[in-house]
Amino acid sequence: MSGLNLVMGCSKDFPCPENFLHDPASEKANIIAFAVVDKGKLAEEDVTEFYMENPGSGIPTPNEVIDVVRDLQTLGKAMYFPNGYINGIQPKPEEKLASVAFGTSTDPKPTGDVTNMVQLTYKNMFSTQTIKWFNGVRKNIKKYDIVYWTESKVFIVQGEDVTFHNIGYDITGNAADTIYGGFDVKWIGEGQPVPYGPIDKTLLDDFTKLTISNPTLDADDLALSNCQGGDGCKVFTAVAGGALTTTMAFAISSLAPCITWSIFRDCEYTPLASDATPVKINPLTGLVTITSLTANTSNKYRVVAVADSCVVGEYCMKIVTKPA
Repeated sequence: MSGLNLVMGCSKDFPCPENFLHDPASEKANIIAFAVVDKGKLAEEDVTEFYMENPGSGIPTPNEVIDVVRDLQTLGKAMYFPNGYINGIQPKPEEKLASVAFGTSTDPKPTGDVTNMVQLTYKNMFSTQTIKWFNGVRKNIKKYDIVYWTESKVFIVQGEDVTFHNIGYDITGNAADTIYGGFDVKWIGEGQPVPYGPIDKTLLDDFTKLTISNPTLDADDLALSNCQGGDGCKVFTAVAGGALTTTMAFAISSLAPCITWSIFRDCEYTPLASDATPVKINPLTGLVTITSLTANTSNKYRVVAVADSCVVGEYCMKIVTKPA
């Protein structure tokens, strides 16, 4: 044992590799979700590599990083690409070599710095607003941190000079092909990003959405029914018979800036005008006004809220009136 430094053997400055009591589960070799976050915003929410390794009370765990990203997206500080819409690869990094070989060395040695890259295919890239956003990103003016996920791990890249390359989509000329798009992200760092976990991959599903609360009602006019439809729509039933005149006040249950409200009749893609009858919505406040809605009918509507951050929420409802 002479000369063996047991203290240095436990040094965090040079950690040892994991030794497993049992074989770990294998990991599928693709990136399934990705996020771009305004530089520094993750650290403001205590999402850092230090806290991933040194968790504490109130500190997000690896599994909760997605919640922070979604909250930041709602506030216009992030863009999240969910599981089911992203497929990505991360090639081996390119090692940076010292510019000069010294002493008896014949070749320059690696410095520890590497050029990392992730290459991503995005299923929904071919859309007007998305291409506009990427055309801004390709200028590499704004600074970002990035987060990406495999099926059981999260990777956090902070404080690096992240740049975007090869942004675009192909129109192949083959009618059997679907138009997808993609982009690469590069940065130089000290080694490869460290995987943290475990995570619940189901939390990565779906685009970030606003949550619209059940509306405030005039209890003398309208009530939320105990019998709800199987299509996910809330059913509201008139208290009295005859034509219905009342209001429904909608609100967002999460923090979101500058909400614009609209309301759609079932299966229609054009919103009702702000002065429509018998149902209209105030685009600034979310107050639905119902004026003389026909008696003995069932009427289906979708209330939609859009934040300045482009995050959207939807609330489906059926309003059932009674015979006169």
